[in-house]
Amino acid sequence: MNGILRTIIISVTISSLLGSIVLSLVPNGIMKEIAKFTVGLFIANALFTPITHIQFPSFQSIFIKNDAQIQEEIQNAKRQSNELILQTSSQNLCDNICDNIREQGYTCDIKAELSIDENNNINIDSIYVYSDSSDYSEISAFIESNYSIAKENIKYVET
Repeated sequence: MNGILRTIIISVTISSLLGSIVLSLVPNGIMKEIAKFTVGLFIANALFTPITHIQFPSFQSIFIKNDAQIQEEIQNAKRQSNELILQTSSQNLCDNICDNIREQGYTCDIKAELSIDENNNINIDSIYVYSDSSDYSEISAFIESNYSIAKENIKYVET
């Protein structure tokens, strides 16, 4: 920016000096008026020419993101959305199973591992039952029959 200001000052100064020399050589009258107008245009040109050479950042780099950045942001948003969906679904499933098991007279804690497939279906990968070993078989059978979860996906964790 300092270079542009220096260029403007130098070019306006030189054109003003040359213009004053030209105006001192021209006789009074109509010719003097034409010379004043011409010198004014010459000084204006000296002022605005360096300004036109200022390089501004392109609007594309400021406002428009390239396709790779947009696709990356879309993927990040999908991933965050899927994580939130899985977290909420897992919590709701565990709360529902625990409430229904408590109604049956058993006490346990449930943790679930869920996944989302390419069709956005939520799959139950594993259910972890935290309880006494004496209650596990009844709890496992209840979960298997009421929630249609395969027995191999129900895992026992001793407390």
